[in-house]
Amino acid sequence: MKKILAKLICLMLITTMAISGLVACSTSSWKGGNVTLKDAGNVIENAGFIAETDNYFYFINGVESTTANNTMGTPLKGALLVADKNDLSKTEVVVPKLFVASDYGAGVFVDNGYVYYATPSTEKNSEGLTAYDEIAFMRTKLDGSGATEEFFTLDTTSALATQYRFVKAENGQVFLYYYHSDEPAIICYNTSTKTSTTVINQEKVDDGDCLDKHFFLSSKVITDKENKNVVVGYYTTTVYEDKNETLYNRVYVIKAGSDKGELLIDGDNTNNIYDAKYSISLIKDDYMFFTKTSASSTNTYAIKETDARESANWNAEEKLTKITNSSYIQSSTLINSLDDIYVMGETKIYKASFSSKQDKTPIALKEDISKLLFVDDGFMYFYNAEGHIARINLNDDNKQMVLVSADTASSFWYDVELKTIGENKYLFYCDNSTTGKSYIKVVNLTIDTSEDSDDILSKDTDDDGEDDLFYFNTEKIKVLGKMTDVDLAQVFDSKVNVQATYSPAEGIGANDEDDQKFKDEIAKLRAEYEGLSASVKEKVADATKNTLNAIEKAFEVAEKYKELADIEFVGSAKEAEDLGIKAKYDQVKDYIKDFKNNNNTFRDAVEAYISNNLKAHYDKAVKLFEPKN
Repeated sequence: MKKILAKLICLMLITTMAISGLVACSTSSWKGGNVTLKDAGNVIENAGFIAETDNYFYFINGVESTTANNTMGTPLKGALLVADKNDLSKTEVVVPKLFVASDYGAGVFVDNGYVYYATPSTEKNSEGLTAYDEIAFMRTKLDGSGATEEFFTLDTTSALATQYRFVKAENGQVFLYYYHSDEPAIICYNTSTKTSTTVINQEKVDDGDCLDKHFFLSSKVITDKENKNVVVGYYTTTVYEDKNETLYNRVYVIKAGSDKGELLIDGDNTNNIYDAKYSISLIKDDYMFFTKTSASSTNTYAIKETDARESANWNAEEKLTKITNSSYIQSSTLINSLDDIYVMGETKIYKASFSSKQDKTPIALKEDISKLLFVDDGFMYFYNAEGHIARINLNDDNKQMVLVSADTASSFWYDVELKTIGENKYLFYCDNSTTGKSYIKVVNLTIDTSEDSDDILSKDTDDDGEDDLFYFNTEKIKVLGKMTDVDLAQVFDSKVNVQATYSPAEGIGANDEDDQKFKDEIAKLRAEYEGLSASVKEKVADATKNTLNAIEKAFEVAEKYKELADIEFVGSAKEAEDLGIKAKYDQVKDYIKDFKNNNNTFRDAVEAYISNNLKAHYDKAVKLFEPKN
């Protein structure tokens, strides 16, 4: 079944890429100021690989290597593009630089007509080589005008993996907070004054704070439309005596615009008898989980992250929920509320509660699910075992899995994004297939549920008479953005090579219906090839061109062979001549001899697609009419 499924997915991929209505021609050069999508409106959300404004989506155009040419104007893949929300096929390059820093929680950050970002340095290192492993923090205007401003370059160990957040403070200034791994320390950089301040570091001091752990919030959580009480993250500190003995610890919050943490809770009880230690376990899905340990007990609590920002709430009983099932506090747990969670068990996915001992309810088999994403409109979305995005209807007892993505999706890159445009909901993801070449796909989740709808299709993959594979029609899936010439060529290569595997099982000429279906698909590919730009055609592999030519030639040769089909039922040259077969042979023999005498690999490739029965008709004709040959 897995082989059948893999082959079906390949065919789905071909269809998806063929319906790439949102893919425009590639751009080879950058001309600053040619952006026409300039009416962004207000920022709705800075998050993940997509920042949303009133009118546009600003998105990273696929995954590119950190060592690719990062000269301004060169990158297309991995660059920042803008899409019109009213017409997603309308996209333009905004910043032709590489958005490939590996802190995926940072996301795209746009503000007041600028995008703030991190990108591999283009400077030379001490050896005279491009310093790809250093990270430069910059800002560029969204309308493509003006010069890009570089704030500074960081050359720490594993600089491209630096954890960082751009945030807007209440005073309107933009700040950059990042974790300096070589110090180690949390640094605050003011993009207006161009000054840096150490928020906290790991240097031990007598009766003072030493950085223990830090937690930067995801860019989606940081976003605050009213721009008030914006929080970057949290950190815990350790307090030492004589720089050696641990006394207790403290918890701080970092608020946008501040170069110092704000104390939330202090483990010192002033009597120094039962000093407490606080440990943040997880910040996820709007909740913070922390453990308080004293001399007499250890308890785990949950608090709404927005409540955790104020110190008064850390001891307020009405703000805290004591966690009974602390084993559920995992990054893999999906949290809708503290009493509505989905947990990955050893063999099953369960619906459960943090605060209740009630029995957990099995939802699905874990073997079908590798990572939970979110619940929306009664559907649970997840990565299935093969790496596709899929969903189940939680209100359906059957809970049949339906594939949402036509290809495997990246789970290591930015998280899947769910966006609403008008009355429709769209899912954006980065594909992880060799065919898709790691670009962004968008799926229209709004479907027709009537009986005659083809929005959801199905297949019987094990020939038991019942459909067991359900998937979104690929017409619901589009490619967002622009592809490089190299990738457009390689995608075309994939489509031709996969389609070639769907040639008629008994060869061209054995079944007219099968022949016509295959011929129609090849005609589409030929039309697509002719529509490619000269640059892309040049990059299409010679083997692909030969395959397409060979199949087209096979149909032509098969038609000649078909002229002799009636010879199958005769036993002599005289009988064949009486039936007019000899006359037909005389008409086609020169063509076929010419073809057969073309002793090369192309001829062999052509004949490999043709029915052996058809080829046998010609051989029989030769024996009857030209026995000496």
